[in-house]
Amino acid sequence: MAKLSLYARKGVISLKSAENSNKKIQEVLLEEGINTSITAISLFLSRYRKTGRLNDARRSGRKPKLRQEHVDYMDEKMKENDELTSRELKEKVAKDCDMDVSTATIRRARRKLGWKKENARYCQFVREPNKMKRLAFCLKALREKEKFENIIFTDETSVQIEQHARICFRKDGSQPKRKGRPKHPLKVRISLNVMLGSLSFSINYV
Repeated sequence: MAKLSLYARKGVISLKSAENSNKKIQEVLLEEGINTSITAISLFLSRYRKTGRLNDARRSGRKPKLRQEHVDYMDEKMKENDELTSRELKEKVAKDCDMDVSTATIRRARRKLGWKKENARYCQFVREPNKMKRLAFCLKALREKEKFENIIFTDETSVQIEQHARICFRKDGSQPKRKGRPKHPLKVRISLNVMLGSLSFSINYV
C-alpha cells in the first residue's frame, strides 16, 4: 500500500484524539477512499508520539563524493574559464584535489553551483582599460548633447585571430558574458578617417 498522505495523517491524529481505535480509524479512512492497513496506522501513531512530526524524517542518503572544498574549487575554476567542459573540470579536480570522480558527478555539482550552459555571445574586441574610457566619453557626449557635426574621426585597429568555443557556462543571476570575435581571419591594420559624411581608409596586411 502507498504511504499515508498528509491529509490522511491529519485525519488519523484527529480520529485518535477522539479516542477511536485503530480499526475504527481504518474504517473511516476507507469510507473516504483511503485504503490503508491497521499496521500502517499503528506505526504512524507510534512515530508521531516520538517525534511530533507529521512528515517522515529526512533520510541521510549516501555520503557525497565531493567535499565543500572541492565544490568551491570547481566554482573558482569556472569563474576563471567559463568554457570548461565537464571532462576538463574532472581532470583539474583529479590533478589539483587528488579526487577521481565521474564526469556525471562533476556535471551535477556544477548545476548545483548554478552554472548553466548557453551559446556563446560575441561582441567587438575592447581592451579592459578602454571600457571605462569609452563609457565616460559617451556619458559626456550625452550630457553635452554632442552631434559631432564638426568632428573628424580617426582611428586604427589591429585585428587578430582568437578562438572561443561555441558553448560556455553562466552562473544563475549573472549577466551573459560576451566574447570578442575577430573581424577578419588575418592580422590587419586599418586607418580610418571620417569627416562630414566622407569616408576613407587603408589596409596594410601584416
